[in-house]
Amino acid sequence: MSNDVLAEPVDWPPLWEITLGDCPTALAWDPSGSRLAAASLAGDVVVAETADGSQQQVSFHNGGALCLDWAGARLVSGGQDGTATIDGDRIELGGWVSALTSSQSGQHVAVGHGRSVSVLDVASGATLSSERHNTTVTGVCWHPTYHDVVRSGSFERIAQQQIGVAAALPDIELEFGGAIAAVGVAASTGRTVAGVRGDFAYLWHDAAMSQPILVPTGPWAGELFCFSSGGELLATASPRMTAVFEFAPDNPLGMPSGKWLTSIGKPTAIAWQPDTDRLCSAVTIGSDVDDNGILVWEPRRSPTPIGFVKTRGRVEQMVWQADGDLLAVAFADGTVGVGHLDVGTGASLDSA
Repeated sequence: MSNDVLAEPVDWPPLWEITLGDCPTALAWDPSGSRLAAASLAGDVVVAETADGSQQQVSFHNGGALCLDWAGARLVSGGQDGTATIDGDRIELGGWVSALTSSQSGQHVAVGHGRSVSVLDVASGATLSSERHNTTVTGVCWHPTYHDVVRSGSFERIAQQQIGVAAALPDIELEFGGAIAAVGVAASTGRTVAGVRGDFAYLWHDAAMSQPILVPTGPWAGELFCFSSGGELLATASPRMTAVFEFAPDNPLGMPSGKWLTSIGKPTAIAWQPDTDRLCSAVTIGSDVDDNGILVWEPRRSPTPIGFVKTRGRVEQMVWQADGDLLAVAFADGTVGVGHLDVGTGASLDSA
């Protein structure tokens, strides 16, 4: 018999909440964990103090704010108005700004806007590099080891561009094509993932793989994936398959082993708790307020959840503070809450 532990469902009590003008689109903690930034479809971009939830509006995007990130202590945002802002200072780019990410140093930010990817200097706001795609850019990330190289995804393409270099770098070959929905990187391990709207995701490791491999996901939108803080675990979430892929350090090809987790409902957000093997997936099961919550697993121990934390509504965004102490959760009604995540007191499945 299994000795796994399943906790009784518990309610999530936030320490504080704020309310945005519409459905939240992005959350991001600053590197120190002392401030939380949030954006919404109403266009507002606000920063809340971790200590007490006091907030101020930093910028605004007509038509909706879609993405944001911290470049060191400076906040960068983008929206449907075709602009990026750095601490509220507006930079006209054109096309919807649908994705952005700051470099490891915080000196540069890569911005996907319409069919283009531009790299901005954070200090001056100047455009340092720009490249055009044939279709809309849906995701950007920085190369895990070459800190002046940006990777971007669109339809059937993962492009690479280097700051200040006119010659184009070769695309990463995608054998099976597909519409890329998002790209992500684990800088600590050199692994990169691209979610595809379909039944799989591309995964590659710069030091070991000459071409990307495919990992199964089940039918999904290609957006719900994340690396653990150490980069050795990759989670993907879809209505039919929430899975974790683990990379053995002694595997020279970098091929991962996979585990299908026991899940319910439709996942809406996913995140690893930093410096742990604990995976959290927000799910919605039905239309009632009690039919939403956060499933919590420790996948290396068991595919069965160790707990279910009920939330006040459907979770749209979820992000951990860097030290893994506090969790920020954004709900469809515009509410953003911050609090600890306690899965409750466990009971042995053998006694069930």
